[in-house]
Amino acid sequence: MKKIEDNNTLVFIVDLKADKKIKAAVKKMYDIQAKKVNTLIRPDGKKKAYVKLLIVLGIYDLIIAAIISAGINPKAKPKPYFLDGYTHLSFELACSLAGLAAGMAISIVRDTRV
Repeated sequence: MKKIEDNNTLVFIVDLKADKKIKAAVKKMYDIQAKKVNTLIRPDGKKKAYVKLLIVLGIYDLIIAAIISAGINPKAKPKPYFLDGYTHLSFELACSLAGLAAGMAISIVRDTRV
């Protein structure tokens, strides 16, 4: 989480054969634009990909996608619960408003040239 907050960077464990196509895969999977991708192979043999995002607001949508997808199990029988939709809506609204506030704060700071 520290990398996401400070550097707008996501960290993934990827296949050892993965190359610079990671950038396209991130765009396809999460619908966000990656600015740069760096990879390294850890001492335990796993490959890590550091994906720097192009814009800050994309991170909020990614978090929402992760929250929603973590709660969805395609093999489980769905149990209809009417509050699930409201829960997802409230997550989306909270993150969208946080992104809007961040964008407004950035534009205010730029306008005042602080």
